[in-house]
Amino acid sequence: LESVFDTSKLPEILKKDIFFTMGSCFARNFSNFLNDKGIKSQNLGFAEDLNTPGSNASFLKFVSSESKELLSKELPSLINRYWGSLDQENIDTLIKSKTDEILTVRKLIQSCTKIIITLGNTIDFYKSNPGREEIVPKFISLSHSEDIDTRINAAARIKKTGAYMRMSTFSETKEYIQNIYTFIRKLSPKVTIIFTVSPVPIDSVLGISDPLNLNAIEIDCISKSTIRSALHEVMNSHEIVEEKNIFYLPSYEIVRWVAPVTDLAVFGNEDASSRHVSNDILNSVCEFIYNDSAESKTMFKHKYKL
Repeated sequence: LESVFDTSKLPEILKKDIFFTMGSCFARNFSNFLNDKGIKSQNLGFAEDLNTPGSNASFLKFVSSESKELLSKELPSLINRYWGSLDQENIDTLIKSKTDEILTVRKLIQSCTKIIITLGNTIDFYKSNPGREEIVPKFISLSHSEDIDTRINAAARIKKTGAYMRMSTFSETKEYIQNIYTFIRKLSPKVTIIFTVSPVPIDSVLGISDPLNLNAIEIDCISKSTIRSALHEVMNSHEIVEEKNIFYLPSYEIVRWVAPVTDLAVFGNEDASSRHVSNDILNSVCEFIYNDSAESKTMFKHKYKL
């Protein structure tokens, strides 16, 4: 890995750091890895279906907003719109749960020194409004469950409101990633932002609006390519390119491009799942990023008296 990646572009990780990680499995695993190293880290985990730039941006809009009306009026309104089949008691419970989650994440971002944002896929729900399309905030409309039946039922419920599922375009994805950056900077002007792309493939494209009738593997390729290209353009924009507190971790490239040319089982070594990255690969990614840290190298040098 050191022979193909510029390690000078990776962030320095310190024992005194406080991490917040947001996204799918890589974010969660890296958070667990850091905690095992004695570095404080908390994770907000999303099911892979929820983990889109559009959904993350929608969520962070609420997290970063100082508007009381957004939480007291817009959030309940959206929950009632997309969960209208629930009784009022369950609606009230859901409103409280989402509000608590938003307020908790706000405090975590404001108190952390480094934040990892894992971008997953570009498959979102949209609704047509007069003259424009509006993205459906999936963090409100879908549950965190990975159960396939639960997710199918949730998709059907959302479609009853007039929404439809499609891939977000390159320009939309770029805008969402830019908004993620802006919302985080609003909450914490100096926090180190670390973007990465989830290597976990999508598992279903049932119900997606696609005139070409592509299969899941093709859509996964387009989705990941769109995210990676859009993120590249955002990070090379005039606003961001001079920033010293923003980094990209090549977890996607390591898992999907480097690991397959080794003799290691990239996915499913522990559970035969084609969507679960094998522990050897995950540990390699985490160790590579952690061991490149200047503090880690110093600790290693003193420990082994090199």
